[in-house]
Amino acid sequence: MKKQDTTKFLLLGLGGFAAYQILKNVGAGNTSSSGTASSGGITGTISQIFTDATDTLATLTGSAQANFVTVMTPIANAVGAQFGIDPLCIMTQAALESGWGLSGLTKKANNLYGYTGDAALNQWLASQNLPANTPMPTILAMDTSAAPFIIMQTHEQGSANGAQYWTRPGDIISQSGTDYEVYRPFRRYDSWQSSVNDWVALMQTSRYASAWGDLQAGDLNAFSNDVYAAGYATESDYPTQLVSVSSEIQSVQTA
Repeated sequence: MKKQDTTKFLLLGLGGFAAYQILKNVGAGNTSSSGTASSGGITGTISQIFTDATDTLATLTGSAQANFVTVMTPIANAVGAQFGIDPLCIMTQAALESGWGLSGLTKKANNLYGYTGDAALNQWLASQNLPANTPMPTILAMDTSAAPFIIMQTHEQGSANGAQYWTRPGDIISQSGTDYEVYRPFRRYDSWQSSVNDWVALMQTSRYASAWGDLQAGDLNAFSNDVYAAGYATESDYPTQLVSVSSEIQSVQTA
């Protein structure tokens, strides 16, 4: 075993190292998300794994859950070690939000965590000399292929007296009680690495202070409740969904 592979084995563990070897073989010859060749060090390796992750999922023959865990284990272990947070929590929220890496948002925008892009959209509108309340039909008719966001239709739960985040004319497609079908902007990333980096940065903000503490403590149940209480998602059963996905991941890991 090469010296650099020995380092990765010690960092990632047996299962994570096996997944890394799969990804290394599949992704040989590619470049990192920055567009430069991977150096072969830990940072370069993580970048390579993230860059190749979506393509790698398509080459695996297991279940969606097993394939996602195979790809994400070395990533979550490396990021967890870097920031002192629980890898299971990293994988759990990514799996739920990305549909085990198979959601349209993840495939189209490398967005693992359903990270919204309201700020990115507003900044882009300003760069086009358009106001923040530009009607959604106008935005949809524009060329946004190079924008730092994509617009997608999604289901949201709002309040009984109106919507929360979707305030532009045309944002709301339909409404039934507190259930909404809306157009929302979501962040576009050049790689899975960028998506996870953004998620880590968000979890370290004051809004998610309790959730960040849970990540450091490895308390997924508390994290599930605290990340929901901080407003990460609108679904009332979001904590239950996270716990359920966590159980699925653990089942795959112990199979």
